[in-house]
This record gives sequence, C-alpha cells and structure tokens, in this order.
Amino acid sequence: KAICRIKHLSYFAIVAAVGNTGVVSSAVSSPPDIQDGDLIRAKGDIDVYIVKLSDKKQFRRLILNPSVFKNYGHLKWENVKDVGLEIIDLFAISDVVRSVGDTRVYKLTPSGDIGKKQWVKTADAFSKRGYDWDAVYEINVFDRNSYTLAESLE
Repeated sequence: KAICRIKHLSYFAIVAAVGNTGVVSSAVSSPPDIQDGDLIRAKGDIDVYIVKLSDKKQFRRLILNPSVFKNYGHLKWENVKDVGLEIIDLFAISDVVRSVGDTRVYKLTPSGDIGKKQWVKTADAFSKRGYDWDAVYEINVFDRNSYTLAESLE
C-alpha cells in the first residue's frame, strides 16, 4: 500500500500497464475542457491526437499526417487544443483501429508521416496482446490505407 501526499491541485493519474502492448489504463476522469472526439496536441509539438472517452477509460490516437487530417472533412486545425504534456499523458495511446464497414482490426505503427498496419487476425490474437476492445477506433478507409500492410498478427 502506497501513500502519496499532494500539496497542490493538478491532474494526476495512477496507471497500470495492460499486457506487453504499451497500452495503459487510466482511472482518472479527463480534464473538464476535453471531450470525446476532441483534437489535442502537446504545446510545442506537431503530433495531433483525437480523443476517445469510453466509460472511465480515455484514449488518444495519433492522426498520421496532414493528408489524413484533411481527409476527415469535419476536423479543423483551429479546433486543435494545445495542452500541457501532463494532460496528453492522461490519455492512453490506442494503436488499434478498424475502418468503417470492415470488421478487421489493425494494429497501427506510425513512423513519422508514414506507418505500417498489421491485421490482428483473431480475437485470441487481440486478447493475447492485451488489447482493450474499448480502445479500438473506427477510422475511414483513406486513413487505414495510408499505412503500409505488414505481416499479420496471429
């Protein structure tokens, strides 16, 4: 049992790793000015994330590049919220997606403005890697096809 004394008001989280995937679960409510579907970016950084809130879980997914951003007609650069890194860190990174109308789930691995996608072939492969079904984002086909297909995960 650990005790922590806090002498100031700030956002904080107690987190635990889930499996060996780097996916982190957080039990802290999101900052009041961040809503489901919001766009956030750490001050001084170029990476933009879209927020997903699911019950008490909160996720962020990297938008791969400006072309992907523009392809989502409803996303606007002026709506990106610049926040402190401590706020960004409250949101677990999600790297699992499926495109609209497709049941296949892919693990995305971005690398700069490009990346690879790996089809997670079965529910067992998904669970074995410690993924969370609530972390799966629904994306458009342009976004999915912006990643190069790599070896499937079984």
